Amino acid sequence: MTSRPARRQDRSSADALNDAGLAHKAAGRLDEAARAFRAALDADRSHAAAIGNLGLVLWLQEKVGVAVRCLEESIRLDPDDADVHASLAEAFLHLGRFEDARAAARQASSLAPQSLDLRSNALLCMAYDEGIGAQERLDAHRAFGADAHRAFGADAWRGAPAAPKRPDRAGDPDRRLTLGYVSPDFNRHSVARFFAPLLRAHDRPRFRVHCYQVGERDDGTTTALRASADDWTDARALDDAALAERMRDDGVDIAIDLAGHTAGNRLGAFARRPAPVQASWLGYPDTTGLAAIDIRLADAVTDPPGTERWVTERLARLPRPLHAFDPDPDAPAVAPRPPGPVVFGSFNALPKLSDGTVALWSRVLQEVEGSRLLLKAFGLADPSVREVVQRRFASRGIAGDRLDLRGRVATQASHLGTYGEIDIALDPAHYNGTTTTCEAMWMGVPLVSLRGDRHASRVGASLLAAAGMPQLIAEDADAFVAIAASLARDPERRAALRGSMRDRVASSPLRDGVGLARAVESAYRAAWAGWCAEGKR
Repeated sequence: MTSRPARRQDRSSADALNDAGLAHKAAGRLDEAARAFRAALDADRSHAAAIGNLGLVLWLQEKVGVAVRCLEESIRLDPDDADVHASLAEAFLHLGRFEDARAAARQASSLAPQSLDLRSNALLCMAYDEGIGAQERLDAHRAFGADAHRAFGADAWRGAPAAPKRPDRAGDPDRRLTLGYVSPDFNRHSVARFFAPLLRAHDRPRFRVHCYQVGERDDGTTTALRASADDWTDARALDDAALAERMRDDGVDIAIDLAGHTAGNRLGAFARRPAPVQASWLGYPDTTGLAAIDIRLADAVTDPPGTERWVTERLARLPRPLHAFDPDPDAPAVAPRPPGPVVFGSFNALPKLSDGTVALWSRVLQEVEGSRLLLKAFGLADPSVREVVQRRFASRGIAGDRLDLRGRVATQASHLGTYGEIDIALDPAHYNGTTTTCEAMWMGVPLVSLRGDRHASRVGASLLAAAGMPQLIAEDADAFVAIAASLARDPERRAALRGSMRDRVASSPLRDGVGLARAVESAYRAAWAGWCAEGKR
């Protein structure tokens, strides 16, 4: 007779503790959040939300293995929680379980088919999966775009309806244009490192720059970006419809998405066509799939002729490299490497460690006797994750004592300082680095990259060409191994590169924000002129 009231009381207590844990998590108090979620589970062991939330906190604390077990238990208790399936997909990517990640992401999408965020998450998972071909990726992105436009009453194959013209938005191809940049990453994030040089260098008599902040985190980078913009809208509280309406009210002529299908994107706003011309750049290495986005910025290396068929946007190739970046102003000086065994390295995220990349890097280690590989990435502080990575390399003949696996470090200075322990950086083959590549070069570390068959696997080639080091670009796996081995056996050449590379990068297009701005503005102006011409027909 008393069991049911007691059960209700336990459930009520667990709910309250779960809510407290969420509040602690939102405030960044992860230890307190974990304690609250554990207390909720003490009150009710079957509280699926509490165990799932505990898993997310443990994930943020880089306790990946136990976090995965919590997420799997949460799904066992509540198999219809789409968000937990999506979180598990991300965790599987870090463990190299790409097929499991794909299945979890698809399950999340099937449970909440109307969620654009979960659809984006599934597409992002595909970007890391080398088992998925170009046609399958394109079809999945097109399906996303068609469904997104259909949800807002637009015909995806004809293109979403253009924003209505107003007197102040007349089709004058030469007037000053308002640019609207939308990003969840206007903070200390890789995107900001490449966006800031463009933002500062825009030609303000010809372009007014309005930034829409949709990410939760504020920091010093946010403050600096805000100071460089003409207008700034904190749009975090606006849903996609309200954000689109706000951009229309602000008179945005060209809206630029900087996120693609990465976390926190607002493609739902772009699907509503808030601006006459819309573009995609920087944050995502593939098409958006949205017919409402007109152009995708690229260069001749990242997207050479013939790649137009793999994107739904029109490729606007810049006559220069696609990127310019801001190095950390507090980066330590480049230090010479002491004599000793060669150390290869990569600080890229673990989801980029595809099976093909493991195989390729293992060949390099086998070719260079006595060499070692230093990997530093989120998740490697967890012994269970290190064991997974060791097993993956062991299957390719590389013993665990040749791997130095490290998790995140406390400060940016420590992170950059770790490049001082590396002789040669290796670029992931399927999904290249971008920030890590620029950081490596800035810290004097030469990088070897394999030119692939899609944008994500050609960024390294673009960056190396921009830095004047095309000799480090490999056209096939054999050449990659040969270039890395040749460099490993030539300490004098490595020392010369280490001593000169920062100056090379500093004088290259990678530090030319003004040149990038002029090229990007020309692409914008051409797209705007095309829209004006259409209106006159």
